[in-house]
Amino acid sequence: MSCSLLAATDTIEGKISKKLKRLLKKLYVKEIHDDVLAVADKKLSQEINAKMNVTTVSNSSVQNLMRAIRTHMSSLIPSIDEPDIMRMRLGLAHSLDRYKLKCNPDKIDTMIVQAIGLLDELDKESNNYVMRCKEMYGWHFPELSKIVTESMAYIQVVRRIGRMIAVAPNLTALVGEILGARLIARAGTLINLAKHPSSTVQILGAEKALFRALKTRHNTPKYGLLYHASLDADNEMGIRARAYLENRLRQLEAGTFNPRISKKRPFPSGTPDGPPAKSKRKSEADA
Repeated sequence: MSCSLLAATDTIEGKISKKLKRLLKKLYVKEIHDDVLAVADKKLSQEINAKMNVTTVSNSSVQNLMRAIRTHMSSLIPSIDEPDIMRMRLGLAHSLDRYKLKCNPDKIDTMIVQAIGLLDELDKESNNYVMRCKEMYGWHFPELSKIVTESMAYIQVVRRIGRMIAVAPNLTALVGEILGARLIARAGTLINLAKHPSSTVQILGAEKALFRALKTRHNTPKYGLLYHASLDADNEMGIRARAYLENRLRQLEAGTFNPRISKKRPFPSGTPDGPPAKSKRKSEADA
């Protein structure tokens, strides 16, 4: 196999192998021939013509002739065993590819050493680029490095934030970059999000819960993705909501809570935050 590999590599590189040189000397040097030698490889044909002084030809007709010889090799030479030829071709192809790749099976560990060296270099380069990005973007958003500590996640967040500010600056200022991107993803496009009514925007992200509530005839969800908005999360309970909660607790403690009345009228009659009683209205009207 080593001899065939050397002959094949010499043929590919356009060189004359030792066995081919001996054969040509035997056929063309000792006896003078006027025949023309057909060579499939053009470089090898020029090399034989220059060094061996043999008339050669290499064209499309020669290529077709060589293709026909390879196809009908078993019929032209009956003594050749086709399975043996296939195994020899396969072994030669593997050896030739290994030679082209400069792959030595005895030194396979060198590739591992080179791979781990390349991995270390890539880690160093990526860390340098991330540090530069943090240094430059720190002037705009210094708190981001504390929120996102992982390098690749930091780069992705910076990229998303930059695009959100450029595409939807108002939405970004209202709900933030991440939540704004989620709302756009739910709506499909920014234009679709702008066309949605406020009731639809309010429950974006809670579609499954909404359809499940409609199917089971339960209470529908009131919030979707907007529940995680910073404006909603940072707001404290208002005065009216506090009064409503206090009145509800008083009713529960006194045992006078009626869910039907509470649905129609959130505050009981006669309270400072609730509507006046009917008797008061009538007395004021009579006066």
